Amino acid sequence: MMAAPVQAYEFDAELTLGDATDIRACPIDGDYSRGVCYNQRRSLGFPLFTIDRNRAYSVDCERRFYSENTVKGQVAEEFCPVQGELEFAPFL
Repeated sequence: MMAAPVQAYEFDAELTLGDATDIRACPIDGDYSRGVCYNQRRSLGFPLFTIDRNRAYSVDCERRFYSENTVKGQVAEEFCPVQGELEFAPFL
C-alpha cells in the first residue's frame, strides 16, 4: 500500500492586531479586585478574503511578568494601578 503524495501550498497572509479597547475591571478567579479586561480586534487577511475577530482578553493584576512589548503588558502597566477606578464589565 502506498501513501498519497503530500503537496505543500504557499500562500500570503497578513495578521493585523488592533489596539486595546473597552478597558474595564473584571474578576479573575472570582476576585473582583484583580483583573482588567480589554477587547482587541484581530484581522487575518488572505488574497481572496479576510477573517476579522473582536475578542475579549483579561489581565491578572497580581501577575507582574507580562512583557512590556505586548498589548497585555501595556494594559497591565497602565491600568492595573487604577483597576479599582475602572467600570466593571457589564456582562459579568
